[in-house]
Amino acid sequence: MKKSKNIKNNKKSDAIAGLATIAVVTVVIAMISATYVYSSSSEVTSWITSGPFGINKEQFLGDEKLFFTANGIQPHEKGEIVFQIPDGKEFKVIPFDGSKHSSIKQYFVPVSSDRIYECDSCSMFGTWKILFKNSQGDLYEPITFEVTDQERGGERP
Repeated sequence: MKKSKNIKNNKKSDAIAGLATIAVVTVVIAMISATYVYSSSSEVTSWITSGPFGINKEQFLGDEKLFFTANGIQPHEKGEIVFQIPDGKEFKVIPFDGSKHSSIKQYFVPVSSDRIYECDSCSMFGTWKILFKNSQGDLYEPITFEVTDQERGGERP
């Protein structure tokens, strides 16, 4: 009788040890995966920021997507985000009101592939500015970035 109890206890102990091993392996794999994802994503993108506003990098090919975000806009902050092309003209204006939304996420292509071929001396290429304005003036320092006349497939013909 004692042998059968010992066998049952050994089976329970083996089952518990097996489950514990599976749990430990699962946690280790999850930690390795999380570390890989974090290190991969942090190496790819270095955000350019001013206050709560930011873009994903400082130089773009003409037909490349620019990602713009804002996180933590204060309730008292209200105004416009103005994208200026190199000649100083407004390209895009995004209104913001921190009392309604504390974050913004948008993307756009500064120069579409079709326009790259139309622009020999295009004012779209060069140093762009992003201004953050309200009725009292500029809220934050401008963000500047470059748009080149190349496209993702290589140089223009």
